[in-house]
Amino acid sequence: MSSLDESEMMMESAFIFYCNLGLTFFIHMSKARIHAVKMLAGQNPISYAQFLGYQKIRDILLKSKERCELIKGDSDLPYESAELYMDVMLEECSMMFKFYLNKPIEMGDICKHVDIRERVSKDDYNKLFLTEVPPEDRKDVLDFQAGMNDRLEILYGQILVYNELGLDNHE
Repeated sequence: MSSLDESEMMMESAFIFYCNLGLTFFIHMSKARIHAVKMLAGQNPISYAQFLGYQKIRDILLKSKERCELIKGDSDLPYESAELYMDVMLEECSMMFKFYLNKPIEMGDICKHVDIRERVSKDDYNKLFLTEVPPEDRKDVLDFQAGMNDRLEILYGQILVYNELGLDNHE
């Protein structure tokens, strides 16, 4: 077996990266298609229990955001990153509320949200604020964070619904 030179290794790494990216996208879109079919059939992708859970998470995030605004100041701790995460997750909760209540969400808003949410990380939030969440609610926060892909698939599913209906915005 011959050894690879640096450019061949870079090409191989890029190939593997794009294969992984394609696989991840395929998995998300496959699940999104299931959500889209259900939505087109009139089924709600959000259950009542999930709706209540998102309300609880919203309340926790709002309390954390309030605290963040009070203490962030000139600290070298990553409060800005944690605050951005809270803002994006609050917006995501709002979108999930709209799904449950059958309220319209513009496709542009979904696309912007998906783009921004890919750039935020829960790590700074967890480091700075998760310890302040009451122990009985911590599991709910961690479950919410673990469900990021499920919510992403619902958002992708809505985009597929718009595409299926020939709409570029929900009007």
